[in-house]
Amino acid sequence: MNLNQTFTLNIMVSAPNWTEQYNYPELEVKWQALFRQIENRLPTSVTPQLITGYREGIEQLSVELAHQNEFKIQLLLCQKFGQLTKLVENEKRLHIHRIISLGRDKNELMLSPSPLAMRDNLMLDYADVLLIAWQPGLDTLESRAGFELISQAAQSLKPVIWMDEQGELHWLKLSQLDNPNLLLLKAKNNCAQLVNYFKSFSNLEQTPFESTLKQLFLIKNNEKDTIPEEINTLWAQPSANDTQVNTGWWYQLKQRIGHYKNPTTVESAHDDIKPKPTLTQAFKHHNQLAEQAGEGYRFNVWMLYGFAALAVILAVSAEVWQLHWLAYFELIVIATIIYRVYWARKTQLHEKWMRHRYIAEQLRYCIMGHPLMVVPEPFRAPQWLIKNGQLELKSAEIWLLQRYLMASGLPCEDGKIYTPPYHNHALVDHMQQVINNQKTYHQRHHHQKHLGHHHLHRLTEVFFVFTFVAVSIHLFIHDIWLLLFTAALPAVAASMHGILTKLEMQRIASQSALLYQQLSETDQAFSRFIQQTEKGDDDWQAWMSLFALANANSQIMSDNINQWQHLIQKQRIDIPA
Repeated sequence: MNLNQTFTLNIMVSAPNWTEQYNYPELEVKWQALFRQIENRLPTSVTPQLITGYREGIEQLSVELAHQNEFKIQLLLCQKFGQLTKLVENEKRLHIHRIISLGRDKNELMLSPSPLAMRDNLMLDYADVLLIAWQPGLDTLESRAGFELISQAAQSLKPVIWMDEQGELHWLKLSQLDNPNLLLLKAKNNCAQLVNYFKSFSNLEQTPFESTLKQLFLIKNNEKDTIPEEINTLWAQPSANDTQVNTGWWYQLKQRIGHYKNPTTVESAHDDIKPKPTLTQAFKHHNQLAEQAGEGYRFNVWMLYGFAALAVILAVSAEVWQLHWLAYFELIVIATIIYRVYWARKTQLHEKWMRHRYIAEQLRYCIMGHPLMVVPEPFRAPQWLIKNGQLELKSAEIWLLQRYLMASGLPCEDGKIYTPPYHNHALVDHMQQVINNQKTYHQRHHHQKHLGHHHLHRLTEVFFVFTFVAVSIHLFIHDIWLLLFTAALPAVAASMHGILTKLEMQRIASQSALLYQQLSETDQAFSRFIQQTEKGDDDWQAWMSLFALANANSQIMSDNINQWQHLIQKQRIDIPA
């Protein structure tokens, strides 16, 4: 994992209402010129990849141009592959890397939702840049689909180049799309408002295309430029210092016990729906770092609060038995607490745990839905913020997640044709395996956290009862040894309460219980889908129902990790108080 690898730039092309009457030779020449300009301005470290359909006109022209310029080509089709005679004839000549078909029969008309709109929305999730040939203002479904596609790209702050029916090119002014304007654009929801954010141009030099790509791939303009430290941290391998707490015998023992293992990714036995190596390798990388940082965080919490109680016990013991040399041990314990807090802050232990766990879980959910082309929300969220008319990185985690998805590409092996509706039953089996894996983990996790909270809470109560008894006795018997109960026991009880608060045991247990219930309901929905769908039923509506179920499940799981982050983000390592 490093920032010196070759990046993939996914260029999406769509022509939703580009009818034959607009396919004039001069417009095709302008489109060819646009492709040449894009190729000439690509950084050397970037590999271009075309993602489009194969409709007559601009889309087919784009495939030919991509082939001539040696772009990788991935196609997402509405119709069944075998029904596109021209594509069947040209597939080998064009060296198309991947083809995915949504499986619509050419005789199926007026389907809802529109296969074309569905295709474009799915492609946009895998695109960095949108090139669209579109005529606004027409009262047609295709024109509306083009408007919604550009609006969606604008909400994600993705660069858009639009060619109108006159062959004029327009650049989406991303720098004007701050949050208030995005909200207004979404609220008004009309073409006139959207077109206002475009600027006409004749040459890409008149647009910030090149600088936008450099920002997207964190390419330095000069030696003074630096890659954001938070991204360097996320991509870096763990150092020896980061893992010093996690590689001991206790950590290794816990890893061997199933109760302490996080759920792994589930691989389907069906070749066409196996997760892609780019995503699985990224998941394993971040999952390992999250486990190490999380173990270090929990170890630190237990040690700090335990040592805080120990320091009080040593101080009281030195006074009770007049063992003044115990003050040296008390000093060592307090110094250790200070050092461990300093070390945790310096290594950003808490931040690393949260960030790597967030990335790992979102990748897990992406791998789960990838065969169905279901993408969790962070993979389509804006990477940028607009401040003072400039693009600034919004989230290193979102940037990294989206780069993994772009590198992985459409869910199909190179050289193959994948039609998701043909695998409805295998896809349901895959989803249920993942859900059951998660249910098992969260059921166990709820039990562990709830039991841990119950035991520590009971011990705290017992210690306070003993303290009450000791204070009552001290009113009549003034022996100094009673200080061990009146002073030390409350300190131990307070330490246990601090551990409960820092680790958020009760809240996380409740969260796991709620998620288990939601996953159980989703699992039942998938089971009923199978009961109501005959094997081999590959129609459009069956697959759309399955896609909606998978999307809802992905949203549930993605929301869960967001809630976990909100709980944990304030529990940084501090001096025990």
